[in-house]
Amino acid sequence: VLAGEYNATIDGNGVARPDPEMLYAAMTLQPALYRDVTYALREMTGGTTIQVPSSVSAWDDPVTRADLERFVRWPEVDAEHRVALLKLVWDAIGSEFASRHFQYEMFYAGSGSVVQGRLYRNYDWERARSMVLRCLAETPGPHQEGEGP
Repeated sequence: VLAGEYNATIDGNGVARPDPEMLYAAMTLQPALYRDVTYALREMTGGTTIQVPSSVSAWDDPVTRADLERFVRWPEVDAEHRVALLKLVWDAIGSEFASRHFQYEMFYAGSGSVVQGRLYRNYDWERARSMVLRCLAETPGPHQEGEGP
């Protein structure tokens, strides 16, 4: 994002446009990062997000409250705070909102193939090729000048 902003261009109407290569790189990476983070949250929490009270009224019953305080707490966090955190995680990974939000994050910029195509068309292939050739030129070996990609 910062590189896209730093390398932005100003068009004839004074509109700043981020560097398309950086913009499309971020748009390609973001859905994968979101998918991976939500998967990691699911892995870390396991079934605990569905083992919490369904209603805040559970805390009003002294017997249920005692069980929650005994069995749901963490060593450093009381049961109420743990349940609050797990409900927040549930909102991100398992609720109806989470399902809609996941769909949005995956496709708000278009399907993956469309976004990747934009990145491909805006990528500076010559700069990448030059970098590879410079690295090859500085690396001892049997390659000849002009060989390579």
